[in-house]
Amino acid sequence: HSRTGDLKVTADSYFLDPDTGVALLNRVRLTNPKGHLLASLESLQAIGLDPRRGADQSIRLQGRKLIANLTRKANGVFELQDYLPETKGPPSKTAFDISVDHCEIHVEDQETKIPWRQSVEIPHLHVGGIGQDWFASATAIIDGIGKVDGKLRNFSDRGLYLSLETQHMEARPLLSHLSEIPEGRFL
Repeated sequence: HSRTGDLKVTADSYFLDPDTGVALLNRVRLTNPKGHLLASLESLQAIGLDPRRGADQSIRLQGRKLIANLTRKANGVFELQDYLPETKGPPSKTAFDISVDHCEIHVEDQETKIPWRQSVEIPHLHVGGIGQDWFASATAIIDGIGKVDGKLRNFSDRGLYLSLETQHMEARPLLSHLSEIPEGRFL
């Protein structure tokens, strides 16, 4: 249960084998308490799901055709953060590896006077790590802006590092938006 209500996860079909720790799900949907779609996946495969092993395991997720709606509210907080449980105790030591092919992300930033909307395609997204030490890499094709290769790394003792590389990018629409939000003052 989250601070703002329960998320609902549904799948058209699934297979779970507790002996091998494998789960397969087809046409997965994640909706908020009001029934609005937050994300959907055509398929999801999970390997290494063994609650008897605790943190002594490695969980691997492979997804295909992710469609997600990412909304940042007027107060600067992403809607998804409302549904995350409060952090209690030390971070998990479970290793994880997540790979998703064919992502389509619809971003809406309501922190500006006029909500900013942007579509992003990510042919392949990869995230992996242990607890608060993780990395992410992707190539993003941002509608009307261009292609960006990005790497994001979080170190529990040093913070977040971001590396971006692009060629022939039309940055004006993005820079215009960034100039209107508090985070833009760091650029």
